[in-house]
Amino acid sequence: MRKVIIENIRNIGSMEFEIPRSGLYVLTGENGIGKSTLFACLNRITNKNAFRDYIKNSSLNNIDVINGRVTYCISDADKITYTRRTNGEWRPNKRDTIFNRFGFPEVIYESTNDSRLFIQLIQLNQSSFREADSWLKDSLFTIFQNSKFLNLRTVTVGDSRGRYGSSRRGNTAYIIEKEDGTIYTEKNFSFGEIVLLNLLNRLKDVPVGALILIDELEMALHPSAQVRFVNQLKDYASDKHLTIIISTHSPSIIRIFKSVILLEKDISNDEVIVINTKCPPAKAIGAIAMQEDTSPDIVSILEDDMAKYMLDEMFNVYRRITEKPFFLEVKSLYVGGYSNVVNFYLDSSGYVFHETTYLCAVLDFRLTAKPKKSLQLKCNNRFSCGFPASISNQNWTKNQKVVPQISK
Repeated sequence: MRKVIIENIRNIGSMEFEIPRSGLYVLTGENGIGKSTLFACLNRITNKNAFRDYIKNSSLNNIDVINGRVTYCISDADKITYTRRTNGEWRPNKRDTIFNRFGFPEVIYESTNDSRLFIQLIQLNQSSFREADSWLKDSLFTIFQNSKFLNLRTVTVGDSRGRYGSSRRGNTAYIIEKEDGTIYTEKNFSFGEIVLLNLLNRLKDVPVGALILIDELEMALHPSAQVRFVNQLKDYASDKHLTIIISTHSPSIIRIFKSVILLEKDISNDEVIVINTKCPPAKAIGAIAMQEDTSPDIVSILEDDMAKYMLDEMFNVYRRITEKPFFLEVKSLYVGGYSNVVNFYLDSSGYVFHETTYLCAVLDFRLTAKPKKSLQLKCNNRFSCGFPASISNQNWTKNQKVVPQISK
């Protein structure tokens, strides 16, 4: 167990967050729910100035008062608590090396501060051009689908020291050198390109096993670039055994995950509830987006309103009797007649509904016992024999066992 407990800081009355094992994870929730505060507290695991830099307070009475505490736990007995003292410093309740036992050689927190927007001033000296890091070039090319980034070069410039020196790339600048000798400096990169360049530059040399926290990953990126960036990070996390947690409000990103980490608030006591046990995309998107942005987790195509009523009641029974939380968004559609159901199912797969949506056609058993030969061939004989009889897109694995034995 590697857990952080936050109490009475900013908008968080209380929150318990268990750090997941290596991999890529999406964190979402409404604005002001506490995503950035959580990242700031996780950042303290290896960065001693995390509280000072990201949880601001004031020396003036009644302004930005923060009297909460943050507890870091390896077990119920192995923990340490930080509180803010009257002089503004955050201090632990005891001397301990608990952060070493969290197992992260480094924590990198990419917030939405001005380091993401940094543009290096350049005085060109053509003899100093060097090839840029290959992973950086390949990542930019893959995400933006633009071969110009394969000609990315680095230039040594005057050192940019200071508080954000490491995140502002020190004395390294980037240029693109075209085949005709034309040179483009960072001043001519697009907003999205410079944001991603700064972020990837920060990530390219992370040690194996690090914890990476990225706030608002979608910042300035087109939805298709967001998706490609996420896929790039998945591979990077796997290759270097990284734990990467990204916060986002982007439905485009949330939809490509089988499950996400959702933060929801109990308004009666300001407790932030962490739903991290396979929270499906539709539940998460429904908590942060307009209704038209959501996509159900399960869509059942039915013959008539009686079948819709029956299936809805079956799900209601399942919700009542199951021992596990049921967060799936289920929609039932009736289209009339078993031929219509089968044709609609086959014709809509892959483009009407998102690939993470479990799509099934539920048919009257008496009719599917001997379906038309043309439909059998069209469905590749994927009819099941049971009640209700159904065909489904078997590629969907998120919750295939969500309705087992439901009709027994």
